Amino acid sequence: MNSPKFKYGRGLGPSLHRWLFQNNALAWGYREFSWQSRSQPDFLIIGSQRSGTTSLHAYLKQHPQIIPAIKKEIYFFDGGLDPDEDTYSKGESWYRAHFPKLKSIRKDQQVFEATPLNIFNPLAPQRIAQSIPKVKLIAILRNPTERAISHYFHEKWRGRESLAILDAFIAEEYRLETIFKKQGL
Repeated sequence: MNSPKFKYGRGLGPSLHRWLFQNNALAWGYREFSWQSRSQPDFLIIGSQRSGTTSLHAYLKQHPQIIPAIKKEIYFFDGGLDPDEDTYSKGESWYRAHFPKLKSIRKDQQVFEATPLNIFNPLAPQRIAQSIPKVKLIAILRNPTERAISHYFHEKWRGRESLAILDAFIAEEYRLETIFKKQGL
């Protein structure tokens, strides 16, 4: 099924769109400069990894009344993937640069973003409530044992996990503890 043209603006394909609007410093500077004229999301998708958030995101962005953020996982409220950098400190202008301008959204359309890890970081709920108090949340959950096993094999397949499964599960607590300490938790 072909994606609607509005998704990428002016009929641009996803690769060109990504280069123009995500990897281009000048375009990104404009997006941040114009942050006050950009929307906030009407709803957020949160949930555990390997639970279907990517599929839900893909299905929703096909609907003509639903507009996704410029990329799926913004990692704003959860602080991001780099433990040495808290993306929340980049501020609202950085976050809202990921969304379309208000004038391009019809009254019957809703805007959303999907960052599953917002469900795990203890700082995320307060940050979300302070920044977008009326936002709705869609939480996707999965049997924790099945999810952990699926996640392990996903990371193994991507070459990011070298430990045996039991050792990886034991190490995960230490890995998370290290990240949370750097965030002051």
